[in-house]
Amino acid sequence: MVNTPSEYAETSGEPLLIGRDDTGLIENDSNVIQPFLRLEPLYAESIGLVDYVLDQQSVQKHLSILKAHDRGSYDHSLKIGQISADIGKEFGLDEKELILLTQGALLHDIGKIDVPSNILEKAYALSSEEKEILMQHPGFGYQRLKDTDGILKYMVLIHHRYKKRSYPDIDSFETDINIERLDKYTQIISVSDILDALLDGRGGSRQYKRRHSLQSLVRTIYDEFTGDRDLITHGLLRISHGDQIIH
Repeated sequence: MVNTPSEYAETSGEPLLIGRDDTGLIENDSNVIQPFLRLEPLYAESIGLVDYVLDQQSVQKHLSILKAHDRGSYDHSLKIGQISADIGKEFGLDEKELILLTQGALLHDIGKIDVPSNILEKAYALSSEEKEILMQHPGFGYQRLKDTDGILKYMVLIHHRYKKRSYPDIDSFETDINIERLDKYTQIISVSDILDALLDGRGGSRQYKRRHSLQSLVRTIYDEFTGDRDLITHGLLRISHGDQIIH
């Protein structure tokens, strides 16, 4: 049975830290990124919160379509939901804000439903034309949610706003909200998204994890993410190596 959000608040809130030490993030042989290096939440209730939001019919509807279209994008969305909720909890978001953040994180890539699967599943670098098509997915997601109330549609639209190459052009969409109002949500989603993409080898980062060190990944995320630098630190603390959290 999935706990309600109120029941999450009653848990101890202690992070699930395994094998953390104070030796620093970059260390010796752990520098080499291997397929088993991944993002993992530190708090058990973050996983439960994702399960709670997944039970919402509006979220289920979109994610079931995404899952049928591209399983990789679906799995990535679940991971971003967990990591975003985890960072949001650490940043002191209240229960209502955490639910909204988790909804936005889970739905951030639903626009990929409208991207041809041969592009999403391509195992090597995309062509310029394919990249342009892929970069339309935030707008596609916004269109899918355009008639809904609330700010979720805007979170989906601007989740790539804090990348070095920001897209799409917000001015080309009819929006009636102050984008800065969404910063505390979209920046968390963005840093989680970029880190998972690098570790998982998705999109333009394909083959990254087999060629570069963890130190190189740290440099890349600091270069790629243009938002609050503290969020990068919180994201990096959620990189796990086997059964251990790297710290």
